[in-house]
Amino acid sequence: MRVHEVRDLAFDQTFTVIRADRSDALMVLPDATLISSRRQIVELAARSRLPAIYGEREFVDAAV
Repeated sequence: MRVHEVRDLAFDQTFTVIRADRSDALMVLPDATLISSRRQIVELAARSRLPAIYGEREFVDAAV
């Protein structure tokens, strides 16, 4: 398991690193900043073809 921190809402950069690491899946922990950016995170996970587990239902709702 590898932990990636997001700084300054640089989700594109973080997902570039996640793809370079050849990660098998993504787990997003509950966090106010992450929840407010849920649409972008869900979109990047889908575009990266990463199975994802989210700590809040709002992420799942954003995927629909």
